[in-house]
Amino acid sequence: MSYNYQIYLDDNLELLSEKPQNLMAEVTVKGSENFGNYHTSYFPINRNGEELVFNEWHLKEFYINRQWNRSYLLGFIVSKKDMPYINLYDLIKKYRDTIWSNNGKSELELNSKMLRYAIDFLKEIPEEISTHLGVDIYLTYTKVFTNQDLYNFYIMLSDSFRNLTATEFSFLNKLFIRRWKAII
Repeated sequence: MSYNYQIYLDDNLELLSEKPQNLMAEVTVKGSENFGNYHTSYFPINRNGEELVFNEWHLKEFYINRQWNRSYLLGFIVSKKDMPYINLYDLIKKYRDTIWSNNGKSELELNSKMLRYAIDFLKEIPEEISTHLGVDIYLTYTKVFTNQDLYNFYIMLSDSFRNLTATEFSFLNKLFIRRWKAII
């Protein structure tokens, strides 16, 4: 069984069934239900008919699977600086928790919380980063604490330089040098 309907997003990133005074976006909801699993995609569009932008990232789709007692983030489609759309879900899952308990919360309340969590993730990414690989390497950098971590980061950066934008590579290389000086 599939379904489509319209909801709203307010300035506090709260998904609401009734139109609020502080409307940020109208949200098209597309979903389906299969044996108690609810797959729901949210497509927010702002007042001007454009995608929402957070930290220069354009939000295309936010996709959730809700089961009886847990909800899971399954997709987070974004784009930056005329780059192709990318799904950052696997990176959120790699570096953050993506499972939420449904204990007594309404679907919109819990999904609002998950959306705010994903947007906070976007806000942590520096403006110089614009590709999936760049995000992964940057988040790897945030976990560098030892010489071995730094070595592994440098290998990852060196192996990936052809797949990064020039801005990303320069920025990440500067981070490496700064951390290298701090550790050594």
